Amino acid sequence: MKGIVNILELLLAGVILMLAFIHFFPQYSIKNQWSYALLEVYARDTLKTIDNLDNTYDYALADGVGNEFDNFMNRIYSIQHTDKVFVWWKDIEN
Repeated sequence: MKGIVNILELLLAGVILMLAFIHFFPQYSIKNQWSYALLEVYARDTLKTIDNLDNTYDYALADGVGNEFDNFMNRIYSIQHTDKVFVWWKDIEN
């Protein structure tokens, strides 16, 4: 009978140690950068589309003339198309 109790104590101690190690030292986890890469692809595609439409100069000079750039971005990246909210701005120097 003493042998069975010792084996049960050993098994219980082993289970407790394993649970403690799992709790204090969590499993290996991977953090990826797919959301950042996807945002880069969206931005590159947007700029390429603007360039293919030959509207780069017009969108760059729309300071007080109109809201062509904002209207374009609202059409392309509306919540109905992407299910996400994007914030964009343009900053032009020289």
